[in-house]
Amino acid sequence: MGTITVYEFGQTGVPNARGLGVADLSSQTARTQDATTSTTAESIALNGGTSAIIITAAEAHRVSIVDSTCATTYILLRDNGAGAYVGDFGTKGGKTLYYRLDA
Repeated sequence: MGTITVYEFGQTGVPNARGLGVADLSSQTARTQDATTSTTAESIALNGGTSAIIITAAEAHRVSIVDSTCATTYILLRDNGAGAYVGDFGTKGGKTLYYRLDA
């Protein structure tokens, strides 16, 4: 069993400089945590207005939007050096995000 958390943001940058490669924390629209992840792919539907996501996990996970099994087209979250795995990505709202433990 693993734990993964997905934070969704509606905008990146800051009010006077939209589009910068950093999530605008004031535009957070959702936080979804799943503490029961496994090696079988699971999914969540992103909000329609989501343009960026930040993902944190206690264990290595595979994440994908285009492959529902996370077997071939995926992003492996990177180890931040403190025993946690993180990733931040731009995306389109309304997509399905798939994830599973990297085993």
